[in-house]
Amino acid sequence: MKSLFFLLYSLFCTALGFAQTPYGNQAFPDTTKKIQVLQVACGSCKFGLAGKDCALAVWVKGKARYADGAHIDSLGNAHAPDGLCN
Repeated sequence: MKSLFFLLYSLFCTALGFAQTPYGNQAFPDTTKKIQVLQVACGSCKFGLAGKDCALAVWVKGKARYADGAHIDSLGNAHAPDGLCN
């Protein structure tokens, strides 16, 4: 019984080892695209965009635009003393 348990445990550990990706979940930048440095803040509090809710916005080419696909609180508490709304 012990040898059967040891065999199953060894097979399970081996399978876990081969299930891993070689680079983990790291994201590599796309070298074909230009890297930009943007200003990011709350659209209504800092950039003066229309809307009553706090939402993430970026400053691109002299204009502020809301960012789709990202939530302002995913970058920390927006209303903290060092948050994106202050």
